[in-house]
Amino acid sequence: MFAHHSDCQPGGKYYLDEVTKAEVAQWLKANKPPAFSRPTGKGRMSFEFSDGSLCAELLDYILPKGAVDLKFYHAGSAIKQKITNWTTLSSKVLLPKLGFELKSDLIQGLAEFKEGYFSYVLYKIREAVEAFRSGEKEYPAGPNNKEMESSSAASESDFVQLQDNPSTSTELNGLKRFESLSISPTSTLSSGEPESSEYQEALKYNQVLLQKTNYWTELLKLRVSHANELAELIESMKEEIKLLHNEEIKHFGY
Repeated sequence: MFAHHSDCQPGGKYYLDEVTKAEVAQWLKANKPPAFSRPTGKGRMSFEFSDGSLCAELLDYILPKGAVDLKFYHAGSAIKQKITNWTTLSSKVLLPKLGFELKSDLIQGLAEFKEGYFSYVLYKIREAVEAFRSGEKEYPAGPNNKEMESSSAASESDFVQLQDNPSTSTELNGLKRFESLSISPTSTLSSGEPESSEYQEALKYNQVLLQKTNYWTELLKLRVSHANELAELIESMKEEIKLLHNEEIKHFGY
């Protein structure tokens, strides 16, 4: 009989590498509400968010007002209740608002708090939310919508898509004209002076570059932080190995 291969292992459809998992966990910390309905951060993320109710609270906090109706989501430890919560969240929020749905096998893995499944869902949520914040996508129209908060982080694909799109090549030349015009990113025209199209193009694409710089700066900080955490973990493991070795010497006398 063959062993079951997890979809969250390398090659699986829900697989994320360790760096990406750390990034989405950091994104959760930066975007979570001031307080959830119950304590978090004490155990495994996959377990704490397994019933779907806390994920609903997260989305209620970061999405436009009215996007999530929390009365549909109830905390519980029973698998049936967890599956109901995730199925409801998928059909009422994730698919119509963020553009992706949860398949039945993914929902089952979430309810059973299998390692890696919630990280994948969080990755998809981050991807969709940041696309709205960066202006890449427009949030679906609906009642009681409030504007998404602006974000300094642009998605990695924004500028690449801009470069690869032939229709924007003329606009990208505005960056070169920006340099020739010697316009400061924060400068303004004097009162009554008309704004030229070149000026507008230059400012627009200078902002794209600034957003891109901010994105890479934050990503670098995150990866440095992750590297430091790994270094601390390695040192801790070295100390444990050293202690175990000393215990063996005491026990066996060599």
